[in-house]
Amino acid sequence: MKNIVFIPTMKCNLNCDFCHYKKSEEGWEGFDIKHNWEKELTWQEWLNILKPFEPYFLEITGGEPLMYEGFKDLINNLPKDCRWAITSNTLIDVDGLDLKKCVSWTASYHNNKEILENLNKLRKKVYLRISFVALKDNINKAVEDAYFFKDKGFRINILREFNKGVVWDGTPEWETLKRLRARGINVPRQDIPASYNYEKGFICGGGFSYFCAMPDGKIFRCFSDAMLRPDKPTELKTKREKCSDDCIGLCLDNKFRRKDGGINIRQV
Repeated sequence: MKNIVFIPTMKCNLNCDFCHYKKSEEGWEGFDIKHNWEKELTWQEWLNILKPFEPYFLEITGGEPLMYEGFKDLINNLPKDCRWAITSNTLIDVDGLDLKKCVSWTASYHNNKEILENLNKLRKKVYLRISFVALKDNINKAVEDAYFFKDKGFRINILREFNKGVVWDGTPEWETLKRLRARGINVPRQDIPASYNYEKGFICGGGFSYFCAMPDGKIFRCFSDAMLRPDKPTELKTKREKCSDDCIGLCLDNKFRRKDGGINIRQV
């Protein structure tokens, strides 16, 4: 099954300071590179573009994917052997979505308790977890939010703010987050991209079993190509190969790669 990071829109109903994507008059800026993501395809166009990749697994993100105009039509018309997972702020109505092919739903929390209505609609139908970014200068809020949702029976995943200039290792704030693990709260060692220290030398399924699809219909070898090398043509591969390009190191990428001679992080 082909794995595709699928970004149908870069529109968002929030404007988070820590987000790596910023909208300006010149377009979108992500990872220090300007992008033009204004054009969006219809859901019918997407089904046609994705047809050669069937059966596929869509890892849907954004932007806020629920803001994509044809989202429900796209999901409800996916081929029967395809599956999907999503990361969404989950503030937009989820009624009418066919969830039978949904493998997991990650609800990104942004200090908006209105999310609870949709969470309660989803929790008995899909594998659901709540993920949010802990801001280093407001660590007590992260702990408070973690306990709030944990006490309501939700799975919790805390990502660290990793914007430029933010250092966590060896700090009291990082020790505070790590202590939450004892309560069954997931606090990963490596989270969102952010160090901006790009890595190289991974054996990767990019262009072979792993791709990235952007709002304008352009298919990239991987998420890192889409963000760092938007003008580079996609190179289709016949096997996993060692990659010499800069890799962002996102959790999206981590799941599909391994270090040369190392242990598979996820089989592709």
